[in-house]
Parts: sequence; structure tokens; C-alpha cells
Amino acid sequence: MMFATMHKKFFYFFSLLLFFACKSMSFQAHIPQRIQATTLQLLGDHIQYTLQIDIPASVIKKNYVYTFEPIFCYGKNEVVTLDTIDISIKDSSKDYHTEKAYHFPYKTGMREGILKVKWCVKNKKGKTIQEDIVFLQKGVMTTAQLVKVPQTVIFHNIEVNETATQTLHTRFFFDKGQSSIRAVDMKNFKKDLQSIQKHTIKQICIQGSHSPEGPSVLNETLVNHRIVNTKQWLEKYFQKKNIDYKTTVLYNDWTLMQKQLKLCKNMSTVDQESLAAIIANSNMSFEGKQKKIQSLPFYETIQNTVYPTLRNTDIVIQYIPVSKTDAMIEDIAKKYLQEEKKSISLTVEEWQKAGFLAKDDLLLKEKCFEKVASLQGDDMSYCNLGNVYLEMIFKQQHTAKDLTWLYTKAKDCFVLALEKNTDNAWAYLQLAVIDHMQKDFSAMKAHLNQLAALTQGSLEELPIVHVCIPLCIQIGAIAIAKDFLAKAAVNAHTSYHSALVNILQNNYTQAKEDLQKCSTLADDDHTTHYLKAMVAAHTNDIEQLTLHLQAVAQSTVKDSNPFFDITKDQAFKNYPEIIMHVNQK
Repeated sequence: MMFATMHKKFFYFFSLLLFFACKSMSFQAHIPQRIQATTLQLLGDHIQYTLQIDIPASVIKKNYVYTFEPIFCYGKNEVVTLDTIDISIKDSSKDYHTEKAYHFPYKTGMREGILKVKWCVKNKKGKTIQEDIVFLQKGVMTTAQLVKVPQTVIFHNIEVNETATQTLHTRFFFDKGQSSIRAVDMKNFKKDLQSIQKHTIKQICIQGSHSPEGPSVLNETLVNHRIVNTKQWLEKYFQKKNIDYKTTVLYNDWTLMQKQLKLCKNMSTVDQESLAAIIANSNMSFEGKQKKIQSLPFYETIQNTVYPTLRNTDIVIQYIPVSKTDAMIEDIAKKYLQEEKKSISLTVEEWQKAGFLAKDDLLLKEKCFEKVASLQGDDMSYCNLGNVYLEMIFKQQHTAKDLTWLYTKAKDCFVLALEKNTDNAWAYLQLAVIDHMQKDFSAMKAHLNQLAALTQGSLEELPIVHVCIPLCIQIGAIAIAKDFLAKAAVNAHTSYHSALVNILQNNYTQAKEDLQKCSTLADDDHTTHYLKAMVAAHTNDIEQLTLHLQAVAQSTVKDSNPFFDITKDQAFKNYPEIIMHVNQK
């Protein structure tokens, strides 16, 4: 009896022990088989890495929720908490894989930081049945010099929508029934003519007209006299026999009157319409129209306001400007900046040349390209003006201007450029550069995407490749970087960045091929040797690792980069003896 009771107790205890063992095994079955991260790298001023998670089908339980929280610890209890990954698995019949790219600002002390992941598994009721912390990596790879964004400002020559021949337009006005040139018109016109006196006069066109008053014969004679007097006055002024004069006579013509009516502010709309109806009446003679107009109640207004503007000779002088020297253009632009002469006149092309000649005088350059943009108003002129503001930021020449204001002005210019031409690749690129400088990485990625979509064919503008690929790498936009690389011409620069992209994706075989191309196309510098050392470290090629680390050590002395500051990177953690040996040499 006693034996039976003990047997029951032993059986009960054994069953309970077996239950908890199975329960424990059940918990353990939900542990992910692989949590790992790519090398933490300092690219620009941000640390970047990708977290990779694999859960085999053999341990997956349907409708369980897996949560992964990456944490970066550095310094004295400093912690960077990053976005969590929540996985709710609906299908337990196949392996599950996910990955997420992270980037966060680099701060002092992060170089020796530790990346770990806190994870847990919850059942259908939300109860945590298993949790743990996995330590992934220690240290950050600091090779920012490999992917620096060039602070390049490219100014563009713009197409000027003007021919070599320019025009000066003016009028001589005459008193009623008179053909003599008024003294006030002579005085004013001489001032205008002084500006073109040194230029080559190609042609002068004179068109005479009269007000619709008096007999037709008298009007015709009057107009001809006005034209002859105007021509004689111009011939005497220029004293040149080789000028081509062309004359046109407009008499008994209502076209000019109709134009002047639209400019007349002293007449109501109703009055203008009734007058326009008389003018348009084709069945009425010239004299008949005169009488009809004279009978209008507002005829006095017409006499005092409209008719005086019709008694004139219209003069158009076509001339070829004398080319100014660079020194003359620069001097004129400086006088404009100093506001010594408000009536300074330069062509669009000359203002642009003055902007190029200004060089490091950024205030003068700003005024010149501002003038070009106001005169030309196309996308490239706005790009040039935006580049001036970027140059001020790069060279830190903004003591008199607020930095925020400069960013705003630069952005406004490139946005205006895109309004003028939505296919302007430079505007998208410079907006991406500004986003990078202001650490607006989501906007930067959007602009790079727009640029990538725009450049369907090969990229012929190398500065675009030189800048946008490093930008893509810095924010982990590897797909966009690869798109640019596919369109870019093969050269040492693109081969180098292709190798860097492949290293970030752990594709060391392809990276090795890219670096070989880079060496063929140009001499290796310390950054190329550094990438070759990284590939050798990852592929356990001791001979190549030693060779390239030695080259890095020798080159970095010239660049003032301490050797051990870069050889502590994660890629070399398994080769401390080689690093020490190279450094001793």
C-alpha cells in the first residue's frame, strides 16, 4: 500500500518535471536562428548598418509575434534606441527572412560602441514566452574620407536669346500742323544716342504718322515733311554716309489711333466702344469719320489725350555693339554693385561674363547672376544664382548674411529652375546636396530618386556621378547608387565607388574586380589600397592584406591621418598582429 502511494507520488513528480521540460523546449523552439548586422560604418556624419534576421520554418509557430529592438551603447551609459522590428508570421511553412537599414548621427565616443538587439516572442494572448539580448558588434568602421561629398559648384554658360544686332527705339512728337522737331525731343534723344555713339549703326527706320484731322492732301504732305526733317537731323548727328535709312509713311490710317485708345485712361469703356465703332465703319470716308468723331460729346478729351500721341515719327535704330573687354565688363559690374551708376547697361551675356570674372568676390558674383536671372529668367540662370549661395555656404562667406537665409535663397533658386524646366538634372542634384547639408535625408533620397528617374540614358555629366553616388552611399540608398553606376561611364572614380557599394553588400568577389579596374585606369591612392585591404581581410588573403595595409600606412602619413585611427575598423579585428607588424615598420 505504502509502495503504491510512493509510486503515485513519483509518477506525479516525474510527469510535472516532464511538463516543464517540454514547456522549456517549446520556449526555446521560438528563438531565431540568426540575428546579425552588417559592419557599422561612419559614412559622412552618420553611422549606417543593416540588421538581418532569419527564422527557420522548423521553429516558427503561426500567429506568434517576434519583436527585435536594436540598441547602440557607447561612452558612459549613453544609449541610442533605434526603430523596432515587429514580425507577425501568418505562414509557418517556410523560412522567414527580413532586414532593415539603419542610420543615426555620429557622436564623440561612438567609435568603440556596442550594438546589441533585445528580442522577445509573444503568444496569441500577448504574453511574453521568451526574451533575450544578443550582442552583435563592437566598434564602428570610420572611413568617412572614402565617400566625402565633393563641394563642387558648376556654373553653366546659358544661351542668350538675342542676336548680335540690338535696337534703340524712340519717337519725335510734333505740334498740331507742324513738322519742325521740338527742342525738348532733340535734348532727350541726344542723351539716348550717346549710349550707342561708339557702336556700328546698321540701319535706321523712320515711320511718320498724323492725327486724323484736316484734308487728306495736307496730312500726306505734313507726314513727309516730318520724316524728311527727322532723317536730316539724324544724318547731321551721326555724320556717317554709310547708314541705311528706311522710311514709311502712315497717313489716313486708323490703326495707331485704335492702339492709343486702349492706352487712354481718361475715357470710359462705353466712350471707347462708341469711338471704335466709328473707326471700324468701312463704308464711311476719312472725312466722314472725322466729322462723326467731332460731333461726339467727349471730342475734347480725344483732342487733348489721343491726337497728340499720333503726331510723331517713330524711330528704330539698329546697331551692332562694340565688344567690351573683360576689364571693361568687370569695371562696369563693380560700378553697378557700388550703385555709382544706376543706368549701367550690359547685355545678358556680359552680365554673365562679369559673374564668371568676379571669382571669389561672391557679393559681386551674386549681383551679376541676379541680373542675368532677372533678364533671362531661364532654368540655367536660376541654377547659376543658386550656386552662388551654395558657394557662400561652402566658403563660409556669410558673415553679413544669415546661414538659414542662404539655404532658403539657394533652395528657392533651384525650385524656380525646376519650374522653368522639370528635366533640369542639376537642380535636383543641388537640392539633394542642400538636403544633405541640412541632414534632411528623406528629402535627399526623394531628390536623388527624381534625378535617377530623369537620367534614363548614360550620364555624361561626370560631376553628377561624382556627387550623387557618395550621397546615395551615405544614406544607404544602395539601389539608387547602383542605378547611377549602371548609367555612368566606366572610369577610375566609378569603379572605386562600385567597389565600395559591393563591399557594403558583402559582395567581395565583385568588389575585387572593380578595384582591379580602378588600378588599371588610374594609380592607386591610399583610399584604393584601403578598400583592397578590406576585401583581403574579408577573404582571408593575408599576403594582400599586409601589402595594402603597408601602402595605407605610408600614404596616410602625408594626409595627416594616423594609421591606427583607421586600422581599428571592424574589418581588421581578426588581424591585430599584422596591423602591429605593419605599424612598426
